[in-house]
Amino acid sequence: MDKLKIQNSLSRYLAIATLVLSVSACTFMGLDLQEDHKHKVTILEPDIHMTAWEFINKPLEDTLRSFELIRDAVVYAGLEEEYSKPGRTFLVFNNQSVLRYDSNGAVNSGCYFGREGVPELDENGDPVLDSLGQPITCPGRNWEDYPVEQIRNLLLYHIVEGEYSYHNLGPDNTIAQSLSPVDTANKVHLRIENDRNAKLRVNDFHGTIQSSIARTANLKATNGFIHVFDTYQRYGVQ
Repeated sequence: MDKLKIQNSLSRYLAIATLVLSVSACTFMGLDLQEDHKHKVTILEPDIHMTAWEFINKPLEDTLRSFELIRDAVVYAGLEEEYSKPGRTFLVFNNQSVLRYDSNGAVNSGCYFGREGVPELDENGDPVLDSLGQPITCPGRNWEDYPVEQIRNLLLYHIVEGEYSYHNLGPDNTIAQSLSPVDTANKVHLRIENDRNAKLRVNDFHGTIQSSIARTANLKATNGFIHVFDTYQRYGVQ
């Protein structure tokens, strides 16, 4: 028993000696001891001090945060004013969601130009046909390859009436009205994940064709809120 007491005493002395040496080392190295554990909490400012249209036109070097292609789509569809009107929520998809290449140099089938194929044309501008006489499709090269109404409807679905953000969304879906004129594709489901990451999700409901998570959410523009995505939104059920 005496031997055990001696061992316990030695352990306590060693712990105290280690602490003293640590404090001395800090003093020796010229480091100040922390006297107050409290730290100043700061909150990132979500206000970007510009309209959604100005934000889309802002040049950025980061490809995942650049929007030249959606800007070109807006101009092609003649919707510049819609991105400057107040009281809206803008689901902005980046360049990668429009045109993205695989490692072998082929256009990725998940981006818009890859998924929404257009007729392949011969040197005379006529559609190339397969053995069954059906047009062969290929990835789009630019927005002008598509009917302007198709691109208008795509963009209008990504503009939501009303301002939706972390201030008024929760873990349950909020069904919002988009500007899309298509009755079967004019609703947008918005919710915030109920976990520590609290990501903003779009069209996350049973049977959805596609749900997406915002890459950057809650940007406060002067005319509403902007949520940025790595993919464009498709609405419907499987």
